[in-house]
Amino acid sequence: MKMESLKYNFISQPFNLAAVGLQKISIAISLLRLNLGATYKTVVWFAIVPNVALTLTVMVAIVARCQPFQRNWNLELPGTCWPSRIDVDIGYGQAGKFAFPRS
Repeated sequence: MKMESLKYNFISQPFNLAAVGLQKISIAISLLRLNLGATYKTVVWFAIVPNVALTLTVMVAIVARCQPFQRNWNLELPGTCWPSRIDVDIGYGQAGKFAFPRS
């Protein structure tokens, strides 16, 4: 039972990241519709592009961190995972990005 819950927790993480990232993008696109000038649009686009890039990078990193894939939730399987420090650094980067609406 614990293994199943770890599996579904792991599988849900990329979807959660995608949902939060898409929420920010949709708000930014709504702001673009206000048509407040070229500088404003440039600033909003400079908020959208890093958001997309970082969200996709973190989603790939979460999925690729262990080989074989099932080792992400079952550490008893033979294989390798990245050092836990990488997970911590990715978490700090993602938390920092979500802490600021326009980062």
